Amino acid sequence: VLFRSCFGSLLVAILQAIRSLLRAVAGESDNQNCCVRCCICIIDCILGCIERALELFNKFGFVMVAIYGCSCLEAGRRTSAAAKKSTIFPLFNNMLLTSTLFFFQLGFAVLMAV
Repeated sequence: VLFRSCFGSLLVAILQAIRSLLRAVAGESDNQNCCVRCCICIIDCILGCIERALELFNKFGFVMVAIYGCSCLEAGRRTSAAAKKSTIFPLFNNMLLTSTLFFFQLGFAVLMAV
């Protein structure tokens, strides 16, 4: 039962570790050009969006594991299927796409301004 609930948290922790490494690399080299810093910022934004989506699915997955006693992967499948059937899925999808597209547009505008 412990592994079932810890697998989703492990995925989130791996993403957080990758983002921390990315920020450390970005912070230690002060002489990077603007394009490299912009690319690092965009990658960090994308990873942040994925992290938020995983955390959201993690919450619903924990409920599936607690109620039905299924594995974390099966809980993820059930959560995904339930989200696609509900009316909340388009809102969830819109939330992720809107923030991601905004940061891509912002990054592209900064790139063009330089």
